[in-house]
Amino acid sequence: MISFNSRSAHLSFAAKSLGIKTIGIMHGLQQKDYAVYEFMQSYQEKKKIGCDVYGVWSGHYLEYFRKHSKISNSNSFQYSGLLRPVNNINKATPFKRASEKNIKVLIISEPLVSVMEIIPYLKCLIKHDDIELAIKVRPMVKDLYYEEMKIQLPSIKNIEVYDGKIEEASKEFDVFVGSNSTAVIEASLFGKISILLNTVKFGDYFDMDELIPSGLLLVKDPELLYKEINSRVEKENDLKTIEKIRYKFFSDNKDGSQWIIDQL
Repeated sequence: MISFNSRSAHLSFAAKSLGIKTIGIMHGLQQKDYAVYEFMQSYQEKKKIGCDVYGVWSGHYLEYFRKHSKISNSNSFQYSGLLRPVNNINKATPFKRASEKNIKVLIISEPLVSVMEIIPYLKCLIKHDDIELAIKVRPMVKDLYYEEMKIQLPSIKNIEVYDGKIEEASKEFDVFVGSNSTAVIEASLFGKISILLNTVKFGDYFDMDELIPSGLLLVKDPELLYKEINSRVEKENDLKTIEKIRYKFFSDNKDGSQWIIDQL
């Protein structure tokens, strides 16, 4: 099993030259303008250097990879599901707040984004008493993004920090906020609301700004973040953004581990 990137390309070439089957699976929500090694738009050779078979997380990504990837044949891509699927999802359960007192918001640490782009959004949330804010940092390492955040916005030291599994943290929150992290979208797997922030580097990274016809999902102005969070929480059971995001990115939450076994 392998995925084609700068660290494993030589192994892929070696396996192909020896007639060994190569199997890959998505490790994150890859977009063609960022995870270029999966797509290589300029690659025009007849011989394909990508995996012989490659699993993706949803029907949306099956269509996306078949359309944009140049390193594999279109029939190489299959709907596999997540490598570690989330268990016990009740799709019929309506959104329910973790607490009736405050809206509980989890900020996702994202080291690929400039802290200075996120600080204005945080400042707007901190001043509201009915927002309970926390940050999810990267586990087992010193999160340099969070460390820089504390320097630029010292008051952030007063909010709670989570460094464990996202599944456990999700039980305590209503809303996940970020700009490009897979964790923001994974909120839908736990029945939580995803709020996307516009940044210069990533923009509408997940191509979901117009996923719902009645409003935009990408917050482009820090001053509008508080209003958007309240609106989404209040109207979620009518808008059904959790269900729509979950279906687009994860479909039926298929077991990718079993898919891999089936390919052997």
